[in-house]
Amino acid sequence: MSNIILGKAWLLPMSPTIKLVFVSLCDQANDDGVCWPSVATICRRTCLDDRTVQRSYKWLQENGYLTRYERPGRSTVFRIHIGEAEHRNQVAPDDIESLTKRNPVTLPPRHTAGGNEGTTHLISDTPPPSQCHPTPVTPPPRTIKEPSIEPEPTPLSGEAPDDGHGPGMNGNKPRIQQARDILIFLNEKAGRNYQPVEANTKLIIARLKEGYTEAELRQIVMRKCRDWKADDEMQSYLRPATLFNAQKCAQYRGELV
Repeated sequence: MSNIILGKAWLLPMSPTIKLVFVSLCDQANDDGVCWPSVATICRRTCLDDRTVQRSYKWLQENGYLTRYERPGRSTVFRIHIGEAEHRNQVAPDDIESLTKRNPVTLPPRHTAGGNEGTTHLISDTPPPSQCHPTPVTPPPRTIKEPSIEPEPTPLSGEAPDDGHGPGMNGNKPRIQQARDILIFLNEKAGRNYQPVEANTKLIIARLKEGYTEAELRQIVMRKCRDWKADDEMQSYLRPATLFNAQKCAQYRGELV
């Protein structure tokens, strides 16, 4: 697309329909004003019918803004004229030859009112710039869903996976036993009946392994029972999945005095 040609096209005096067709041609032309879109392409871009586009071509030719070169079996080549009043009605062969450098094509004679005129021109088969460089499509944003369940901690290289049976801090009772005792404490304070199954104890074990003490986790349970138990909406969060979640538990730990 030539911004210079397109910018000048908007300023020309012509009807809206004809200008729409002309601007569409200019939008597909190279810097030398040469393009070769099919009629179907112009119809699709302008939302006009075939006959309206053809009438617009005729007006543009008659008023010196456009020269057409027919190619049997192939799309028509257009040369756009803006600011070339003295040469609008005719394009010299050397002009077309200097504009395109590849794939010579012999154009058939053009029939005019004064007789026949045959000229051999060099026309490039390279698609118009607007087809060579399509507008890039921005990919849609990715939606990442945060997992509702905390992932299992990954053991370090050479470290055996923690099954909860290892000793707690300072050689205390095994973490699994500490986790069960904390769960019993939660049931007593919150009036719940959570069973000591893996789904309820694994988060407690993970916090113990991170350095939390059994006393700290009990204090968190006591504080949240005091804050939430009387609240109909918040008391449902008196559960292992909330109290011992890694991020939330760190926050609750910071609230302890």
